[in-house]
Amino acid sequence: MFNNVTLIGYLGSDAESRTTRNNSTLTVLSLANKRTWKNRETGERESQTTWHKCVAFGRTAEYAAGLTKGDQLQIIGELQTRDYFAKCSASTSFSGRAASGR
Repeated sequence: MFNNVTLIGYLGSDAESRTTRNNSTLTVLSLANKRTWKNRETGERESQTTWHKCVAFGRTAEYAAGLTKGDQLQIIGELQTRDYFAKCSASTSFSGRAASGR
């Protein structure tokens, strides 16, 4: 199967970088992109912002560590999803992220 995602947007906060147990760099990015459309009923322009959690590894992570809030960037990577069970609400939740630089 082919798993590829391309995201273009702006950083909502400075990049958060750390070193993993095996001494490689990992950088977490919060990327926002905005979708706009014209409401057919009112004629007004509406918009919706979607936030994406992105994780970079290796050399890509080392470069991304220097990025700051407001920087525009394009991320190409794979889409990863995780399910987790919340004991307090007894429900299963879904979390997704884009991973780049593996």
